[in-house]
Amino acid sequence: FVINMAFKIQRNTKIGIFVIIAAAALIWGINFLKGINFFSSDQVFFARYERIDGLDASCPVELNGLIIGKVRSINMQKDYSMVVEIHINNDVKIPRNSIAKIVSKGIMGNMAIKMDISGNSEYHNSGDTLLSSLEMSLTEQVSQEVAPVKKKAEELLADIDTLIISIQTVMSERTTQNLKKSIESIRTTISYLEGTAFSLDTLMRGQKYKISRTLTNIEMFSDNLRSNTGKLTNIINNFSNLSDTLSKARIAETISNADKALAQANDIFEKINRGEGTVGMLVNNDSLYRNLEEASKNLDRLLDDIRINPKRYVSFPLFDFSRQVYKDKKDKKQ
Repeated sequence: FVINMAFKIQRNTKIGIFVIIAAAALIWGINFLKGINFFSSDQVFFARYERIDGLDASCPVELNGLIIGKVRSINMQKDYSMVVEIHINNDVKIPRNSIAKIVSKGIMGNMAIKMDISGNSEYHNSGDTLLSSLEMSLTEQVSQEVAPVKKKAEELLADIDTLIISIQTVMSERTTQNLKKSIESIRTTISYLEGTAFSLDTLMRGQKYKISRTLTNIEMFSDNLRSNTGKLTNIINNFSNLSDTLSKARIAETISNADKALAQANDIFEKINRGEGTVGMLVNNDSLYRNLEEASKNLDRLLDDIRINPKRYVSFPLFDFSRQVYKDKKDKKQ
């Protein structure tokens, strides 16, 4: 009996020890899953936040994307602020003025603490309170991005509403009738354009050969111009030389002299018109013309009278003497 009792006590002891070990392992495993390791000596820091936006115990603490610790606990203070206990690995030194920022890890709402390291050469000691900040939540970011779009959409809707009211005001029955007439006119115009296009197409088909021949002639003309480029250059050079020669000639002086001559001739003609000088008197005074005409008639009558009655003006002895002198000269020559 004593042996049986000792055996039962020994078995119960073993069962108790096993249960205690199992419970301790369970507690340790649960805490390990939460990021609490009883066998490690981590650095402990604190950070105070006005709100935590879903941050809870066991959320990771990251530095440049690497997990360097866990959130151990979150405690609410009397002023309703939140003090977060942070455990960070011993091999990571946190410079002073570094900021523990609560950030969102994705659209699923997972949160974490991101360490923004400063360039300070001094480091925090375990138990210090870190500077803290809170990143805008996804909802706030979306709201901040959407707010300008929302404002523009509201303004656009207001403009559309105003436009619709204006259209309703303008689109009266009379305006609708006028619009229908305008559409009918446009339709008629389009039909005319279609007819014109068909006529042009028919004309182009009928004149296809002539158009082709015209294009060929144009191409030949272009080839001739290309082949006679040298001659055209010579002609242009000749025109250029002629222009230079004309520019060097004293054309302006010649024109000036001609103007002076024309002015002098104009003065002479004006004097003639005023009756100055012999020519002016001859042109403007008809009595001189009549006297000249009368003198010419008298001279004609005189010449006719001399021809008809020469004896009246020339004596015969004079003519005989002339004959005798001519006869004496002839005899001497013989």
